Amino acid sequence: MARIRKELNFRDLGGYKALGGRLVRRGLLYRSGALYEFTPEEIRLLEGRRIRTVLDLRSEAEAAAFPDPALPGADYIRISAMVDEKGEDINYSPAALFKMAVQQKGRDKVEAVSKLCYEIIPFGNPAYRKMFELMLEGSVPMVIHCTAGKDRTGVAAMLILLALGVDEETIIEDYMQTNTCRRKRLERRFRSAGVLGMLSRNLKTFLTIQEGVLESGIRTSLETIHARYDSLEAFFLSEYGLDGAALDRLRKLYTE
Repeated sequence: MARIRKELNFRDLGGYKALGGRLVRRGLLYRSGALYEFTPEEIRLLEGRRIRTVLDLRSEAEAAAFPDPALPGADYIRISAMVDEKGEDINYSPAALFKMAVQQKGRDKVEAVSKLCYEIIPFGNPAYRKMFELMLEGSVPMVIHCTAGKDRTGVAAMLILLALGVDEETIIEDYMQTNTCRRKRLERRFRSAGVLGMLSRNLKTFLTIQEGVLESGIRTSLETIHARYDSLEAFFLSEYGLDGAALDRLRKLYTE
């Protein structure tokens, strides 16, 4: 049976247990790596899911270099999700990560940079605000993606599942599935580095976040939310304008 390659990190967010013993509905919300990597056959499989919206979380430069293929009947929306507190793009390229890392104190410089990004990204993010607007409008099925479907998309999935009442350990498990999906790519990265990649903690971390994720990333986002807000309800209201009625509507639409 034809299917989308696992390494593209394409996944249905449905099936998780949510608030009140309900389940997140399947076939409505998908997370993914960039669609330009899909083969023509994989695009046809995606078309078969009757996608109404593609939300591209990449920067303008990324999308221009590797544009998404058109999906018949789907609206394409691109809003960068890797932004700083001023709303400006954060350069998450390998060269930029190394440049930021050398400015960090301590031994685990690369992980420190990654955690810094995860401290910022859940807050006042215009891409995620648009994501929730689209969900409230019922513009689904929707595919949410960035380049590898792991960092920007990982936080998007975290926010959706939090809003629907999925517990945090389950959310972390969903986030960490990236490393299972992209295992072959991770292994190739480590092989290319040889012994040095095993001996250098910073290099090993850097290689991991190029193709996969660190659990510390998503835990940093969750911990920062709880440090800033007394409740998730206060967080969603302040950062994304989702009051109690909006959260109830999301749960009615996307859980069963």
